[in-house]
Amino acid sequence: MHLSKQLLASAMTLGILAAAPAQAVLLTSVSTAPGNVAVDFSTIGNVSFDLDLVRFNPGTTLTFQLETGDGPLLGFDAILRNLTLTTGIGHLKLILTDATFESFGTAVGFGGPGTISGGGSTGVIDFTVPEFVDITIGDVGAGGTDWTIDVANLTAGDTFSMRVVVPEPGSLALVLGGLGAAMTLRRRGARRS
Repeated sequence: MHLSKQLLASAMTLGILAAAPAQAVLLTSVSTAPGNVAVDFSTIGNVSFDLDLVRFNPGTTLTFQLETGDGPLLGFDAILRNLTLTTGIGHLKLILTDATFESFGTAVGFGGPGTISGGGSTGVIDFTVPEFVDITIGDVGAGGTDWTIDVANLTAGDTFSMRVVVPEPGSLALVLGGLGAAMTLRRRGARRS
């Protein structure tokens, strides 16, 4: 008889939990290079993830689903890890689909804070010293300020995506090489005058 009461109580508890609506933004899919890992730490009203970029990928897309209780504004913070590219990361873009940035918070690398720009669906982070290890975006426990994502046009069950765009080391080297060549030509032209 005692076992029957425990089973009944357990079944009722599970039934209540299953019927209760989920109330957290959910990471539903990640498109990235093999070996890269995204861990979702999102909570009610907050998008939060840890993206481990073990292998270079110029663009990683994370798709989130809104649940009951989320919005119209969501806090956003993240950690991007293992930025062990030979040239480091001096420039990073975050591009939203089906949502926009309401405000920008902080972004910090081991070399110091980044400069934030952009608007609408795009946030751009520039570092004066290329970052080779980690970047923290928003308040991830280090005293930063969260970014804010506007999802007012979405309802529970709708999805939005965030693309993390990192320039390819080869294209960055090509741009730097081109700038060096242009400066050399300019100096030569100045000497002839």
